[in-house]
Amino acid sequence: MNRFATWLVASTLAWAAHGALAQDANNGHLLYTLNCSPCHGAAPQNLFGVLAGANPNVILGEIQIYAPMRFLAPNPGGPITSVGQIDDIAAYLAQVSGGGGGGMPPPPPPTPAFSASPPNANFGSVAVGASSAPATFTIGVANANGTVSSVSSGNTAEFHVTGGTCLAPLPNIIAAGGACTVQVTFVPAVSGVRAATLTIGDDGSPNPLTISMSGIGSTAQSGPGTKVTIVEFFNAALNHYFITPNDGEIVLLGKPPFQDWQPTGLAFSGYAAGQGPGGAVGVCRFFNDHFLGISTHFYAPHGLGCEQTITGFPDWTLESAELFDAMLPAADGSCPAGNIPVYRMFNNGMGGAPNHRFTTSLAVRQQMIDAGYTPEGAGIGVGWCAPQ
Repeated sequence: MNRFATWLVASTLAWAAHGALAQDANNGHLLYTLNCSPCHGAAPQNLFGVLAGANPNVILGEIQIYAPMRFLAPNPGGPITSVGQIDDIAAYLAQVSGGGGGGMPPPPPPTPAFSASPPNANFGSVAVGASSAPATFTIGVANANGTVSSVSSGNTAEFHVTGGTCLAPLPNIIAAGGACTVQVTFVPAVSGVRAATLTIGDDGSPNPLTISMSGIGSTAQSGPGTKVTIVEFFNAALNHYFITPNDGEIVLLGKPPFQDWQPTGLAFSGYAAGQGPGGAVGVCRFFNDHFLGISTHFYAPHGLGCEQTITGFPDWTLESAELFDAMLPAADGSCPAGNIPVYRMFNNGMGGAPNHRFTTSLAVRQQMIDAGYTPEGAGIGVGWCAPQ
């Protein structure tokens, strides 16, 4: 490295280190153009690139040796006539290098990465006016220290932020690799599907961090609940099944203009909407007519398919958030005492549109598997549990 280049680097470092503010970077640009660009190019970054490619220890050694040149008398061989002009060149170089001195601009500081565990929450079925157990969300920070600046619920009437270490105090600085917590309780004001977004304001990515929350407001009664009969119909032209507990629909189906939908003779029980026992949830009914003119329906209880369909499949229209009530199966497909499995069978889109058959009969279940249907749900394919 020549001494002039080293002097420029040392000048830049000295200017940045001392925080001088009075230098004229515009004049430094002019001086650089007249004196330095013939050797180093019009863009100072060319100089920085050359220096950055050299051995860092060599550069450091030369800067240490020749740094006093910054304070020498003006250069007698050129138009630089004062130490102030040297300061101007140093100011210009520091400006175009991002203030980093004699080398490439310093790398940007790492961005804090925020995450939530769990990333979403379903509070399940809670009686209207009652409070759920609190859900705890852990807000983690990686890469760098991060700041939580705010925590808010998009539905403060029903999803209450009740505590957690993220809140004390705000703003709250979390060390890299650390975490804080937010606790939320669900207090449904009305029956049906309820939802909200928990928003975490922060100084990193993503900003803001959002968490989806949902739950069901239930008006379920104590005691055994009120039963209804769910009747099955079949359309041979479409090879589709349809179920309903609605007396008005049952009367109309099988007769003109709905003569294509004939009863199969099979039925099973459910609980009347809003009149199931404690722990019962509503079963949602969806409608879709986007399959080459073929309309079809889908049924799923809250907590086992309803919310996922609402958020993940917007082409399915929610016809009813509580067509009737049912009990949820355990993960292995077993049902609460006094209830039996309702098997859910998917046709895999045969005939050009999706359709499901729901049955309490193991024999019918096997018949559908033999016809190419796939079991869906908990355990061996339990969609929900029905009263015996």
